[in-house]
Amino acid sequence: MKAFLTTTLLLLITLSTAFGQLRGRIGNTQAVTNDWRPGFIYIPEFTGGLGLGITDVSYSKDYFGINSTFSYQFMRRIKGGAGIGVELHNDGLLIPVFLDGRFNFPIGKWSPFIGVTGGYAMSPDNFSDQSRIFFNPSAGVRMIYKKNFAYTISLGVLTQAGGAELRSSFLCLKVGAEFKKKQGR
Repeated sequence: MKAFLTTTLLLLITLSTAFGQLRGRIGNTQAVTNDWRPGFIYIPEFTGGLGLGITDVSYSKDYFGINSTFSYQFMRRIKGGAGIGVELHNDGLLIPVFLDGRFNFPIGKWSPFIGVTGGYAMSPDNFSDQSRIFFNPSAGVRMIYKKNFAYTISLGVLTQAGGAELRSSFLCLKVGAEFKKKQGR
């Protein structure tokens, strides 16, 4: 009888701890679980776009650039940060300084997100006449590749105000990566 009670007790303890994990809070891989943790993130991105609407004035036909964003992941879904970049437009160079926010929908290795970037793009050639403010909402997807690394791609609309054209818009594509600072071990 003692052996039966001891075996039953051990079985109950084992089963209660085996099913004690929170399934919604543990990713299906270690990389996904680590991606949900707070921490610092560096996001370099290549960006480019084609002008929408009037494109025969300066800085409104097309552009290509590189952006660097330094972010912090506050919780599983929310990231915020600041960045700087270099953009080559059809008639000159702009240096954007911006704030960036992203909201993730963490569903596994492939994770959709929405983001918004806004700031000030400075022209080194003519600071007072060609500098402008901009706003860039976007939607994209992240592929978590390794424990502290993910690829990103997003599509959005960049709208700028200022310069000779007063306002210009672009259909833009961003391709980049996320490097998360290693935590603990």
